[in-house]
Amino acid sequence: MQYTVDSEQLDPLWDLMIVRFWQMGVSFLIYGIYLNLFLLTIHTLSRQRTLGRKPLIIASCVMAVLGTTQIAMNIAETVLAARFVHQVLDAQVSAQIRALTTLSVLSEAQGVVSGINYFVADALFSYRCYVIWGSQRKILILPGFLMLSTFVISVLGSLVLTIDIRIPLCLAAATNLVLTFSTAGRIWWMRRAASHVGLGKALSGRYNTAMAIILESGAIYCIAAIFFAVSASQNEEIYVIGSGIGQQLINIIPTFTLLYVGLNNRIEDAPAEGSCKTSSNSHISPSRTVRVVQPSRPSSVGLDFEKEETKRTDVDCV
Repeated sequence: MQYTVDSEQLDPLWDLMIVRFWQMGVSFLIYGIYLNLFLLTIHTLSRQRTLGRKPLIIASCVMAVLGTTQIAMNIAETVLAARFVHQVLDAQVSAQIRALTTLSVLSEAQGVVSGINYFVADALFSYRCYVIWGSQRKILILPGFLMLSTFVISVLGSLVLTIDIRIPLCLAAATNLVLTFSTAGRIWWMRRAASHVGLGKALSGRYNTAMAIILESGAIYCIAAIFFAVSASQNEEIYVIGSGIGQQLINIIPTFTLLYVGLNNRIEDAPAEGSCKTSSNSHISPSRTVRVVQPSRPSSVGLDFEKEETKRTDVDCV
């Protein structure tokens, strides 16, 4: 027996299947890049004998599990979309209903996992900001509120409520902006204080590198979130394909930062050079003595998340 299917019914279903295949393809490509970064990061961090590396390894593993879960869901959704088109062609009504129900459940689960993934990535950035600010809890009030808002709205929007997808995306971008400028601003202030007492170009260069990486990663994060928010209201196909990139990009950005930390810590720290002599017991004129907080491991300033002790030194400027 032959069945005829209205082209007006088949065309959007066929387009949906093609878009799903494109999403799965780009997801696999970006996931392959992320997986290599993740393995290199774990290898590098596991060889360190520094304090604070275990939380970083745990955070990396959690993001890897979430990223792998999302790629598995993408595969399942693509297979179900293809089967659904086949069932429409064969007029298998009961099978179509089951496929639609399963697709709906997978879509809800995808939203929940994405919300958790955003939360874990932002928590890692918050921890970095918290350490750089000298463990001051008040600095986390605003980003913490934005993080929780993003997570709750993402989960509720996926499960029970019809919420505009642009709202959690904009909240995620706002969270990252606050954390990025808070962290980079603090490092800029530390560099400014260091330059005033002449601690040398080497230390200043490390501060500049830290700020550059933080600002670049924050810019990529925010641009991606804004792009997805705009495409969600303009072109659904572009948004679906782009979401395949965003699912893994949210893991690549913090993983790259962790990799930088691990590689940077492998380089033996050298004492900072400068035009000033430091001494804790020397006789110094009160008018020429400055108190400055200097990181004990300046080689990874701003990017090393370890809770390292800081030391105060008297700086005698020549």
